[in-house]
Amino acid sequence: MGDIIQKEVVVILLHYDYSYYLLQLRDFIPTIESPGQWGGFGGSVDKGETTVSAAYRELAEEISYTPESINKFRTYSTERLLSHLFYCELTVPFSKLILSEGADMGIFSKHDIFKGQLYSQKLKNLYPVAPLMIEYCKDFIDYVATTSISMNKARSTYVND
Repeated sequence: MGDIIQKEVVVILLHYDYSYYLLQLRDFIPTIESPGQWGGFGGSVDKGETTVSAAYRELAEEISYTPESINKFRTYSTERLLSHLFYCELTVPFSKLILSEGADMGIFSKHDIFKGQLYSQKLKNLYPVAPLMIEYCKDFIDYVATTSISMNKARSTYVND
């Protein structure tokens, strides 16, 4: 029996004031994770790369955005994925982001995300939110709800050098 190798990835939750989240509609390529579903920005961690470096690189590649800092939230493990979840504040207007990967992107409230389907303005249709993305968002939003915003400075922050 062959061993299943976990793919190591980073996923970044970008938020406006912890109320609205920027999500990516994944490309419709059958060989990628969650094709045609809404998910977070991110991707594979390259050999020899730290997860923090991968998070910054993926945001620069996918939406031409480099946040001042990125915060590590937690790591999730499934049979196929080792996902490092990060979060950061989106400090530029949506119109300044340049989508380079994915079919579309959009800003959604946490309530809309939990409905499980989101509308693509570009493709004029509803698409499902990836089940793992719903889990990540639920865990993160629960964490934010139980953590004082004034505690932000006490959280582990990786500053972009």
